[in-house]
Amino acid sequence: MGYDTMGADRQKRLRDAYDAEMKRLLTDKFILAHLLIACTEEFAGCALLDVVNGSFDGDPVYGEIGLDEDMTNSSSSLAAQSLGQEHATSTEGRIAYDTRFIVRVPKSETPIELIVNVEGQRDSSLPYPISRRGWFYCARMISAQKGSVFSHSEYEKIKKVYSIWICIDPPKPLRGTIQKYSIHKEDFVGRMHVEKSAYDLASVIVINVGESCNANYNGILKMLSLIFRTEVEIKESHEILVNEFGFPKRHFNKEGAMKSWAMDIEIAAKKEGFEKGIAKGIAKGIEKGIEKGIEKGIEKGIEKKLLDMTKRIMNAKGKTLDEAMVLLELTEDEKKFVRLHLTESDEAS
Repeated sequence: MGYDTMGADRQKRLRDAYDAEMKRLLTDKFILAHLLIACTEEFAGCALLDVVNGSFDGDPVYGEIGLDEDMTNSSSSLAAQSLGQEHATSTEGRIAYDTRFIVRVPKSETPIELIVNVEGQRDSSLPYPISRRGWFYCARMISAQKGSVFSHSEYEKIKKVYSIWICIDPPKPLRGTIQKYSIHKEDFVGRMHVEKSAYDLASVIVINVGESCNANYNGILKMLSLIFRTEVEIKESHEILVNEFGFPKRHFNKEGAMKSWAMDIEIAAKKEGFEKGIAKGIAKGIEKGIEKGIEKGIEKGIEKKLLDMTKRIMNAKGKTLDEAMVLLELTEDEKKFVRLHLTESDEAS
């Protein structure tokens, strides 16, 4: 069964399904509340349910409203506490946010409102630092406030913005790390006291998620790895999220998690097979052997992951073999391969 039999159309559908599920999760108030408490100084120490129940104005949404510059600044957008997920100008082009919303700090003596953008990023092979993109998003969120949050020279009304990036599959050296980029004051000549609120208008947070079975991970890193990665089975990860992180029972959509697993066939299997194939080809010591080793390694890696994903879906969802293969959108060649290699005991387990 060659790699090409995976089918370009099916790969695209799986990627689209995964992206849609990630964006849906990034509108979840419990996930967003944990992010705010862990990553912003304004929400540090707040109770989870206080944030979930009292900080959001309506339900955060993604990708439902497209806005150009004039629409962004209309009276129906920020002024009405509703943010569109796209922002465009005739000269600067269009950007689409995964999630963008206004949030209020609960029980604060002085009312504090923030504009927060949360992005999910799976591809780690970007030609630029993700922090630069985060700063660009912050700049657009600040400039979009003119005409809605403030007008003319009322710059004192600018709301602070956060751009939080969740990197699902970062390079190994970065896994399990979080970086914060902020604006700081520096005195060049003499000293002058300036309130932090005068310049602390934007922060970029980059969260590099690691393997969910890593015993050293706790807090927000552990929570995100359980939600977005696949090392821990669905049932176990949901139990941990309920018991340790306060999520309501039956809170998660198992179907969505399956889409995440299906996506892993395309990524993890190819990586694993590629690495093994290179080793095998190098061992042969000739260029042709390297090429064949890579090809064979990719194919074997995909076959292994394909069987693993099919069994996971059957066990976690109580699906039959045929139902699991339909959910994974397998080709006819793949179905033949799975039926041949999954025994009756696998199907019954």
